[in-house]
Amino acid sequence: MRVLALFAILPCLLACRTPTKDEPKEAPASPQANAVPAPLTTLPTKIGAAPAIGDAGPPPELARPQTSLPADTSLRDGPGYTLTVALRFPEAPGILRGDLPQATLEAARRRVEPSLAVELGPQRAKLTLKGRAHLLSEGTELRLRSDFYGGALVTDGGSVYRVLVPGTLRALFNDRRLDVGPLTPAEIALGGEGARRLGYRTRKVEVWTRAAKASFELAKVQDAGEGGVLLCRFLLDWMSAAPATPLCQDGEVPLHAELHWTPRGVLVFDAVSIARRLDMPAASLAAPPAASRFSTEPLPREGGALFLSPQEILALRPGGETARLVLQNGGDEVRMAWLDGVPFGWVAPGGRVEITQLPKGKIGVEWRTFLDDADKVPLQSLTLPAASDASGADAGL
Repeated sequence: MRVLALFAILPCLLACRTPTKDEPKEAPASPQANAVPAPLTTLPTKIGAAPAIGDAGPPPELARPQTSLPADTSLRDGPGYTLTVALRFPEAPGILRGDLPQATLEAARRRVEPSLAVELGPQRAKLTLKGRAHLLSEGTELRLRSDFYGGALVTDGGSVYRVLVPGTLRALFNDRRLDVGPLTPAEIALGGEGARRLGYRTRKVEVWTRAAKASFELAKVQDAGEGGVLLCRFLLDWMSAAPATPLCQDGEVPLHAELHWTPRGVLVFDAVSIARRLDMPAASLAAPPAASRFSTEPLPREGGALFLSPQEILALRPGGETARLVLQNGGDEVRMAWLDGVPFGWVAPGGRVEITQLPKGKIGVEWRTFLDDADKVPLQSLTLPAASDASGADAGL
């Protein structure tokens, strides 16, 4: 009961922060931090017994955003695992298409597709953002440790870290903020044997929260220890579930997960490779890194960015007449602009990004969150030159 009570009041305890003298006026809290998802229309009528993680000693401590993590000096080099995880977003029915060639669009999609490079040790996990279609910079790291609920967000080439607390990951990936969102109870149902993945047998587990319904496929991996449990905690945080939710057993690693958001949208977490290492350097998993500086400052604010260079955009249909597309955001959430089914960039609230080298013609525009969990996705079919607003309002030109 103490654990449940602690997580119930966590957002209230951690939401306040005093700005520094030179800091810009604080923007309104991320909608991800305040939104309480609508309840699921259907919950399982019978919940199977949740698997126990096991008694591994004292319970983890709760990380706090204004308090640095203790130096992580107890690790030793040893065996571990590396995984490559693709993050995929199935196309929604009725997706708008324009005049861009499908072959070049598919090449652009592969070029920017977001993924995670994962390193697992017996008591640590590191997730490095790969691919361009993230709101955070490629190479940003999330380092997790088994003795803490939470971890370290490592930026600036490893020189700076901020503390991650439970309930921040949806706002981090969707809004580039560390706002703490509400954690909701999770229900678990055992689903029997799953697919064979990467040479491993898996078992299926289904998890329900008010934010999402998810199906996990978990593999027993020799000497993985609690590294896979930390990866499960990462996925549970996306679902706004408490980190103590007993999803994974010691030694299990999630190889596949499908998160179906309550409003709409699907995110697929798919491990495409796994390899064992006998010489995993302890320093590569330390949370925080030994040479990093602790910061309580918010992440730098930016108005938006494109995932493709002007040359890459021009190559979508070379030799033809070009036109511009203005992307702006009159809403209150960061949104990603998907053009003809490919993520092209993102725009912050009040931001504006201009694409000047698009082939002239028709184009379909969708505005999604990174996790694709928004209840509404504005769709537009435009003839270039044109402008589009993430709020769905008339953007003019």
